Amino acid sequence: RRQNGRRKASWKLRRSEVATSSCLVALARRRSRYVTPEEDFEVAVSYTDVKVEDTQDGRGKCLVTLRPLQPGELILSEKPLFLRPQGWSQRRVAMQLGRLPWPIRSRMLELAEAPIDSKDQDDGAGGALLRVLRANGLQSLQGTSVCHVISRANHSCRPNATLRPEVSGAISLVAVTELEAGDEILISYLSGEDLLRPTWVRRKELQRGPWKFRCECPRCQAIDDTRGMQCDRCGRGYHWPLGETWSPCSECKAEAKAADLEEAERFWHRELSQLDRAGDLYDSIAERLYDAMAGSSELRPAAGRHWVHAFACRACASARPGRLAPLKAARAARQLAAFVKRLRPGYSTAHAEALLLRATAFAGKRLKPRARLLMNFWSQRALQEAEPLLGA
Repeated sequence: RRQNGRRKASWKLRRSEVATSSCLVALARRRSRYVTPEEDFEVAVSYTDVKVEDTQDGRGKCLVTLRPLQPGELILSEKPLFLRPQGWSQRRVAMQLGRLPWPIRSRMLELAEAPIDSKDQDDGAGGALLRVLRANGLQSLQGTSVCHVISRANHSCRPNATLRPEVSGAISLVAVTELEAGDEILISYLSGEDLLRPTWVRRKELQRGPWKFRCECPRCQAIDDTRGMQCDRCGRGYHWPLGETWSPCSECKAEAKAADLEEAERFWHRELSQLDRAGDLYDSIAERLYDAMAGSSELRPAAGRHWVHAFACRACASARPGRLAPLKAARAARQLAAFVKRLRPGYSTAHAEALLLRATAFAGKRLKPRARLLMNFWSQRALQEAEPLLGA
């Protein structure tokens, strides 16, 4: 009996040791998903094609390329220092930040911090790590990531690079325009849809976001390229806002009162806002709005020059098959593509949304089953390609 009791006790002890070791291995694997391992950290931050420098205009640090780059070329790919999975509460994030190894924590504290928030909790650094996460978080496939190098890239409403999340959890930085050695690498903190909106909307989003700054990029300082109004005299030129006034027509040089242009712009904006509460009447209201802009001889948002007309084209072209004439939907998709291409040159995937809408429009025709399947396949691929850039 004593021997049997000893055997049972030793067996229970071994089973508890195996269970404990399995739990420790599982916890280590789970933790390694969200934190860069300490032994891999030096590899994660060593790059030779970019350099972090101080800006000349007081914006802090910036990221500069050390070699010429072509559109579509990979600049660098970096493992995140920290990853906040989707659905995590702030308390859980603060606890995880407090357990970071010192090398990773010190690298994170080198980054810029967001303004102090009363909801910040203790993260082992007085809330500084939470503020760093809020100011430098990059959207990835698994959640919000903080990178030591890529997070240094500053914002511009006309970016020359874009972020590409990888399945492995890394963040890649890809050039979208041609860059020379010494040029600053600029990304957009806003969504692709926000970049199609006017200057005051973009500045408002940046001001109320975690960054709290007023954008003074070259695009925001120049004439607002999303508010071109069609001339009611010749019907070919455009009026552009110049602060408190508006420019003469670009074709016939006719003057227009600023009050009339602003009132017309507000009117069409109100018409567009009806789509937000349209419900089942969305398709019919979108078609009516598109036809009204195309057939009006008064001051109206210009096709390919005004964001209200572009968003009306998007609503019209994305109507359900059978609810709208295919040729009209295709024309609206082409006008949307022209607007996006003018504002975001270099984005080869910027046409993807327009291709999706055009494919949806032509899918309303009477096609053979095989052709319909191919059309649906390519429209879905276009949608997947457009989502990260255009917020489709």
